[in-house]
Amino acid sequence: MSHRVLRHSIFRRLKGIGLEGFRREGFRLAGFGIASLCLVLSSPLMALPFYTITVTITQDVDAADGDCSLREALNMVNSSLFAETFTGCVAIEKVGGSEHTVSLMEETYPLTISRLEITTLDAIKIQGPEEGAVIDGRNGGRLFHIDNGNDAIHTAVSFINLTLKKGDGEEDLGDSEDKTAAGGIYSREALSLEHVILTDNEADNSAALRQVGGSLSISHSMISENESDRSKGSVYVSGASELSITNSVFYHNTNWSGAILELIDVGNVAIENSAFIANTISFDCGGIIKIGCIPFSDNLGTIGIINSTVAISNSTVSGNVATLSGAAAIYASNSDLSIRYSTIYNNFIDSPDSDDNSSFDHWVGGVYLDSGVTAVIANSVLSGNSGYSDGGGSPLAQEFDCFGESPLNSEGFNFFGNVDGCDIVAVTNGGTDVFGADPKLGPLSLGSLSMSHDSAEYVHLPQFESPLLDAIDLSNEACLEQGLTDQRSIARPQVEGCDIGSVERRALVLSDDVVETKQLETLVFSILSNDFITEADVSSIEFFGELVHGSYTYDVENDQFSYVVNSSTVNIEGTVTDSLSYQIIDEDGFTSNVASITVSVRKYLGPVFSELPIFTVDPEVITPLGIIFGDQFLVLGDAELDYASFKLVEEPNDGLVVCVCLNVVGAVELGNLSYSPDDDFSGADSFTFQIADHNGLYSEPVVVNLNVLPLPEEDDDDGGSISWILLTLLGSGYWFRRKH
Repeated sequence: MSHRVLRHSIFRRLKGIGLEGFRREGFRLAGFGIASLCLVLSSPLMALPFYTITVTITQDVDAADGDCSLREALNMVNSSLFAETFTGCVAIEKVGGSEHTVSLMEETYPLTISRLEITTLDAIKIQGPEEGAVIDGRNGGRLFHIDNGNDAIHTAVSFINLTLKKGDGEEDLGDSEDKTAAGGIYSREALSLEHVILTDNEADNSAALRQVGGSLSISHSMISENESDRSKGSVYVSGASELSITNSVFYHNTNWSGAILELIDVGNVAIENSAFIANTISFDCGGIIKIGCIPFSDNLGTIGIINSTVAISNSTVSGNVATLSGAAAIYASNSDLSIRYSTIYNNFIDSPDSDDNSSFDHWVGGVYLDSGVTAVIANSVLSGNSGYSDGGGSPLAQEFDCFGESPLNSEGFNFFGNVDGCDIVAVTNGGTDVFGADPKLGPLSLGSLSMSHDSAEYVHLPQFESPLLDAIDLSNEACLEQGLTDQRSIARPQVEGCDIGSVERRALVLSDDVVETKQLETLVFSILSNDFITEADVSSIEFFGELVHGSYTYDVENDQFSYVVNSSTVNIEGTVTDSLSYQIIDEDGFTSNVASITVSVRKYLGPVFSELPIFTVDPEVITPLGIIFGDQFLVLGDAELDYASFKLVEEPNDGLVVCVCLNVVGAVELGNLSYSPDDDFSGADSFTFQIADHNGLYSEPVVVNLNVLPLPEEDDDDGGSISWILLTLLGSGYWFRRKH
């Protein structure tokens, strides 16, 4: 029997007998009906291999057809039979690793057979590419059923870079005869969602996900547009040891009753840097589903907490709606609840019915603290939520941020609206809470349904003169903690203190700009490119001071600052500086600090020649002078190779200088500069020239010294003598013939 088959067989036996103390790294079995039998699994099974299986087709098939479907890949992992091929799938053994990986393409995988099951005891990861993969249930049943059959061992199951949509709840899960559950995922294991979108799933209850026991982690994910026709939330978690929700969004989900995120008997819950936006709990006795009103089918808020320990930080709960009694935002019973640096704002009860026969007499837009709750709130906004109270048969509308049979313990620096229904107990930082004023929060910003979404997109920004700004003193321990950030991971504090709520408004801070330009050129640059201005667009900008050496224009729309040197500055020597100050006001009314623009203007360096040697002209030998543009004698400076003109400053005393075809703009080899000595001349001669670049700026005068050797006498037909000179000052060799 192979190691793989042996491992599979033993795993199944372990599940059947429910042995305690199983360890994946190696285990010992004793007493399988034969007292003397003792099986010890050690090396090489001490370090069991893990595999990568790449799905090659999108179709939902289970057949030996040479291709690998998602269903077939999962069957391979569930069976632990990692043969070379398994109905077309190939398992590649990993070097190291701690889990199997099922790898998907950037495609849509429709489910046409039945739900997908994960029953393995091995850790498994189902991963799409960075762009994401889609698993589409086509409303034909649940997407994933995850249960290894052994409550003592929780398989680690990870979903990464996936969209899971259009699942439909299946089968009774023990709640009642007529309820089906978990359209998206049903899990009893250690489940992790990372960059996952669970959307458009439906069920009688827990439309998107039901987690029973085990543990659940949700990060950088979105739960949206899921619909539970009866109760128990879009995500329902019960009996889990822990739940972690970070950088994630619950958006536009709908329940008939219960909560959007419902937690019952969960050990430790951490909700951080997340947002719960525009969800609806529509408990309605006269609704489409005609089952009548049953006791305790109540609205438990967007986040419903029963017998659990929950910590909420740097999160926003906003725009959520509930009908009838209960809560729109948060409900808690017999639990420990802490809320820190969070914003619970603009949640409301809609159209309550006086015939409501549920267990509550109050309709709370914000937080409902039932009996047995230990609740702490600090540095948070609980305001702007609306609800109703029992008015003797006629509900009375009012701002209703909190109601409680348990006290709400304040650790200070909170912003409260109408919390008359709660017993607020100051625990620390007494006198720092603000009551009843307008928090001056901006409208809710909304992000997009994309794999790269971020909960930072779903926030209410404090507006100009908001009492939330810098409300927590820099010296207070609530603002002193190292590494403190807001929902968007922006550092706290930004200015003179920490802001109350989930958002720390970024300071509108401008940085100084230091730039350099040259005479004869126009400088264009962005003055805001090095500044951190993202909260609101620039409304206006004001400049201070007066320029001395130039003038400027500024294009606000395109952030283009243009500086032109004055004509009087052209003859500068060295460098001069110009400076200007500016300040901006954004569209929210915030004013920045004053920053400066410093422009250094330096002399424009035209073509420069280094000192030339004395060139000897030997009439009997080809003697190039070697003065060629771009050669070792020319330093370009700021110039370009499109010289406009040549100027002879001083002619030679005993010869002639000719410049041939110099004005070839843009050419590297610009032409020929030639020297021809006078007849019967030998000895020293010289001439001086300048060249100008495209801006018309001339080089310094360049002196060319020549030593013309005596010419040997040579008879020709006319009795004269002939000498030849090749002069290559500015281009190719140029021959001259001289007769004596």
